[in-house]
Amino acid sequence: MTNELVMLTDGTRKLFIDAEGLLNFLEVDDHVTIDNVMEYMSDTIEEELTDIFNYCIVGDNVPGYMVLGYYADNHVTLETADSATIFVAIDEGQHSTITYYTPVGQHSEGARMYLEECTPITKEEYLSISKHIYTPAEYL
Repeated sequence: MTNELVMLTDGTRKLFIDAEGLLNFLEVDDHVTIDNVMEYMSDTIEEELTDIFNYCIVGDNVPGYMVLGYYADNHVTLETADSATIFVAIDEGQHSTITYYTPVGQHSEGARMYLEECTPITKEEYLSISKHIYTPAEYL
């Protein structure tokens, strides 16, 4: 594998997937390049992105992950949230857990069900509340 991750998006979530792994999964001819595939998939919709994630990353172990969005912990309001109580939710294809990235605490693993209790926030709210503390660019 090349470990070159390419990004697909449905406008909300971002799927980062190994380019060679995606090509192998799609079983394309040798003359088809990742650029061809990316151009074709430039208008990916939510259902298609979910299918690619489930079939490739969860089912076929192609390296990658999906950035699901930005959230505030379930015990805070938007007005009381701070850089320790907001996070980016990242799905790496493990069935019971999700990776949470908090500007203060960095990466941690947590129950997938916890996400359902939290409040979705916008990227702009995340950046404002975090006071622009470092967050990896691919999560933004």
